[in-house]
Amino acid sequence: MFEDQTFRRKLTSGKRSLNRAVFAIDPVSARRCQRVQLNKSGVDETDLYNWGEADVSNYVEAYDCRPPPIFIPLITVAQISVFIYYALLHALDENPYNDVTASSGVPYNSPLIYLPTKRYQCWRFVSYMFIHNGYIHLVFNCLLQLVLGTLLELVHKFWRVGIVYLLGVLAGSLAHSVSDPFVALAGASGGCYALIGAHVASIIINWQTMQAGWLKNPVNFLSSGAVRLFLIILLAGGDTALAIYSRFSNPDQSTQIGFVAHLGGFIAGVLVGVPVLRNLEVERWEKVCFWICIFLYAAFMAAAVLFNGFCEPPGWCPPTQWD
Repeated sequence: MFEDQTFRRKLTSGKRSLNRAVFAIDPVSARRCQRVQLNKSGVDETDLYNWGEADVSNYVEAYDCRPPPIFIPLITVAQISVFIYYALLHALDENPYNDVTASSGVPYNSPLIYLPTKRYQCWRFVSYMFIHNGYIHLVFNCLLQLVLGTLLELVHKFWRVGIVYLLGVLAGSLAHSVSDPFVALAGASGGCYALIGAHVASIIINWQTMQAGWLKNPVNFLSSGAVRLFLIILLAGGDTALAIYSRFSNPDQSTQIGFVAHLGGFIAGVLVGVPVLRNLEVERWEKVCFWICIFLYAAFMAAAVLFNGFCEPPGWCPPTQWD
């Protein structure tokens, strides 16, 4: 009898462990199961999308490693791998102009970099994030996105952060193509600044939660909205200064690298972050802001796509190279 009860307890424990593993892999099934449990228990289902996430008294309590940060580390590894590949490729080239240095070494012949003469190759509007202008550019962007992105993933999870990052990369290249149509574009700065914009969006929609008990201890203080804004400005300044210097210090227009993607990525991070990121306590005005941000982002993207589709030389943009 005792052995039979022990076996049943182990079986029940095993089923629970299996359910947790399945729900971690398939969040949709988890929410479906949670919906059934809520209906059976008679609990009012107010926010199923954030069920199991939103029951926190302040922003610090929202940090959770389930699931762990995935998207930003994978993107960073891919960017470093591409940089090493082209660095080794240039090392085999006898042309010293192609050597990779602290602030040079862009592979302009790469099918990944954005070139204004090849706008018809649509993947370049996103793939340029894998190309960097020297190892300082790479290291700074990787560190920036690892710090900012990991902190976001711990609260908002990788699927939300991934959406913001990729749409920021796309918005950065489109903004660059409109404002600086004769200059190439490389680097993950559009995505990095989308993460910065996402932090601002998180501050907007979670301000009250961030400020709850912010003077009680150092952790709450560092996580408060005001301190976050200060750190964001501090971190963003270095990369922006480097990008502006690289853009205007090079007299050769054919090898210049633009910086407007920083602004485009930041704006996209705010506009996409407000409706996509996790809102710990939804207010009525935030629901209105939700739709305003979606409309503004869609309008910006549509205008930029139309510009690239109907842009005709001379004067507005360089002639297309169809080879």
